[in-house]
Amino acid sequence: MLLACGSAYILESVKQQSNKLHDGVLTALFLLPILITPTMFGGFAGQLVPRSYPRQWYEVNTQLKQNRDVRRVLFLPWHQYARYSFSDRIIANPAEKFFEVPLIISDNPEFKSLSPTVPNKEKKELTDALAAGQLSLQLLKKTDITHVILAKEQDWRNYRPLFKSAAFERHYENDKLLLYKVTYETKEK
Repeated sequence: MLLACGSAYILESVKQQSNKLHDGVLTALFLLPILITPTMFGGFAGQLVPRSYPRQWYEVNTQLKQNRDVRRVLFLPWHQYARYSFSDRIIANPAEKFFEVPLIISDNPEFKSLSPTVPNKEKKELTDALAAGQLSLQLLKKTDITHVILAKEQDWRNYRPLFKSAAFERHYENDKLLLYKVTYETKEK
């Protein structure tokens, strides 16, 4: 708003002096947005680059879509922002937008003392349980989680001890993802 008012004032002042000067100032004002935002025209200095999801993600998505037992899927590592091998930088967790089943992903920004924008009791309970290194069958049942995807990214190895419990059965694995089924029957491994 101020830029428009200022531009109009400058053009009016210059027009009184000379038409040639007026045309030059008008051209400069039209070029000003381009000059102050040069990165927009190069994909914001290479930050906006199309990326493809790995074929392994499609494989797991197909597995989940074909399984009638899937109600909700927990996605790990439990980070709202992380570096993925196909992104080359830290991005917001893309799993919820990719997988075609109900997914639970972290909403914790993990930055200083910031809390999630929209508090979610269920995700808070999962955050606390994962921070303690435990995923109880009771919590999984309460949140209606039937499957867990563990992406082999970032700190994924820290989550592997969780799956030593008899509550988890490895359902599928490829070189990018592990898919576990939650077994609510009590059986020993």
